[in-house]
Amino acid sequence: QAEDVAALLEMLRDPETSGDASVVDVMGAALTALAKVAPPDHEASAHAIADSFDSKSITLRKRAGMSLRDLAPPGTPAVRRAICTMLGHLTPDTRAAAVRALGMTSAPGDSEAIALLLPTLGDAEPQVRQSAIESVSRVAPVGHTATMAAVMGCLALSTEHKLQVLATKTLQHLAGAEEGEATPGELLVDPLRIRDPECAGQRRVQVDDGVIPLDSATEPAPPSGMTSIPLGKDFRGLPPGITGALGPIGDFIFFWRRA
Repeated sequence: QAEDVAALLEMLRDPETSGDASVVDVMGAALTALAKVAPPDHEASAHAIADSFDSKSITLRKRAGMSLRDLAPPGTPAVRRAICTMLGHLTPDTRAAAVRALGMTSAPGDSEAIALLLPTLGDAEPQVRQSAIESVSRVAPVGHTATMAAVMGCLALSTEHKLQVLATKTLQHLAGAEEGEATPGELLVDPLRIRDPECAGQRRVQVDDGVIPLDSATEPAPPSGMTSIPLGKDFRGLPPGITGALGPIGDFIFFWRRA
């Protein structure tokens, strides 16, 4: 077995960067085989697999994530360390692959994984944010307010329709709307957008098309850069029953309706 591991590590020593299909096939087979024969805590194997996150081939990047998942049980330190070395990579596709793999190799409720994932929701590149949303949806438990707040920030940061839809569904999942675990209450998503944030008197708001009522187990706490906003008479055009607001992130404010 040790000889097999050594031979596979030699094959993976120079990560594939050309995107050539025949090379990708060979490297992909090596990744799959290494995950089967290497010991779960084998540091060199975990790092060799993670190096393929830097491939130009999306197929190989995804295969590397699956191989790390198959190599060891969720949260295995050697795998976690290998992934963490790639989370800050300069190449966005590499970061996205590492973030995706972190979600795939973490058990639901893994607090360390959640802490590592939350900053990636604010990455400058949309492909990284997409991987981050998908990963926190797998790992963060229902009612995890820090994750909900970070996903709100990601939603406000993202202009891509696919990301907005994904973030909205993730908020719905985190709030327990899918599982029926929520207590009464609504978080309005898509959020209300300020038309004129510089307006000295009343701030006009409009409800974006397709506002989704969102049951929530608990009111999200304001994340960094946001505060609880007194409603008073500062807003016009709010739906009935709004009792609180969090914001702003960019030109978004998130309004809360308690039952």
